[in-house]
Amino acid sequence: MRVRLVAPHGEAASGGDPFEVEVYPTGLAPSDTFAPHVPDATAVAALAGIIDRFKPDVLYDVHGPAHAIEAARDAGVPVVSMVGDYSWYCLQSFLVNSRLRRCSGPESARKCFDCLSGNYPLRWRVVHEMLKPAARAGLVGFRLWDGVALSREYSQRMRAAVDAFVVGDAQAQDFFSSHGIATGKITRIPQGLPAGALARREKERTAPVRDRPLRLAFVGRPHADKGIQVLAQAFDSLPRETPVELWIIHSRLATPELLRPLFRSADRFDADLQSGRIKLIRPVDQSRLFELIAKADVGVVPSIAYESPSLAMLEFVAQGTPIVRSESRGMEHVIQDRVNGRTFPYGDAGALAAVIREIVAEPEAISRWQSALPTIGSDDEYAARLETVFSAVRQRQEAATTPDFQHV
Repeated sequence: MRVRLVAPHGEAASGGDPFEVEVYPTGLAPSDTFAPHVPDATAVAALAGIIDRFKPDVLYDVHGPAHAIEAARDAGVPVVSMVGDYSWYCLQSFLVNSRLRRCSGPESARKCFDCLSGNYPLRWRVVHEMLKPAARAGLVGFRLWDGVALSREYSQRMRAAVDAFVVGDAQAQDFFSSHGIATGKITRIPQGLPAGALARREKERTAPVRDRPLRLAFVGRPHADKGIQVLAQAFDSLPRETPVELWIIHSRLATPELLRPLFRSADRFDADLQSGRIKLIRPVDQSRLFELIAKADVGVVPSIAYESPSLAMLEFVAQGTPIVRSESRGMEHVIQDRVNGRTFPYGDAGALAAVIREIVAEPEAISRWQSALPTIGSDDEYAARLETVFSAVRQRQEAATTPDFQHV
């Protein structure tokens, strides 16, 4: 394959990867909530020029703005879209609303509007509510309302232009099917990991968990959609004498300044940092990250988002570390309750705390779960199956554009 990676911002450097990288201009700021979801003539024209020069057989959309799909549609290039978040249906990508609850989907413009408005301070929410009736009636122009309506219409048109959607789990497959995507357009390929993540790191030889604190590790962005606040509440509710160490791991964001506000008491948080009961770890590279994952006794994935699935979960399992996770069908094909980990109702800090106490009381369960962890597939396997999807859409495109001389 010849591959050209294009993106609307960043640096045009491949870093040694065997493909070319190109950055294209846009008419809207990348920080604009609506930028990837509304028409942008500048971006479409730039992408059309790239398509004309590179002449791709297939355009592969990986969480990109919809403008690439528009340019590909106009050029007659088939499109395959990889679904790892829900940006096709949610302006916040993760189907987590501003009240930090899972959203059932974009049933109406009003529902999406109320969700986005909830991200604003109270005074702005009041103004939005006052303007909404006039905006719905078309009497005034109101960017938040107009942007929701336009983005819904544009996303719907661009979704229709996608030839195949690739999802990694049953949850995403069912969601897309129930929200208007033909079943024949959806292919399910379980996500894999690169060789570096699959290489098993040696487990540290330490005292049994009964003789030391349980190492409970969270890996990823410490943001609300990942449920870090649920974990903080659960940890705070544990008795102080509970033998647990909480590891929060992220290369940039595992800092006291970002995490302290999530915990009930700043003084207690600082004391736990000082004592080592809470460890904030910023690994310098992926190899160090995987070593940490292997050293943890249990990983925790408290996400309130629709994971498809969780990359951190796959990395934990690849290193032989069982998981405590929130109940999400996007993760159930990897971790099943009491088989190779534990689950708890999403957003329920009390239930998570109860699970942690259970593990502390019966740490022998960890070894049972380890023995039942599945094998995580490789990126090579994923790529091979993805190539069959590319070939299929290309063949359909060729068949549709080849004259049928039998009927001439």
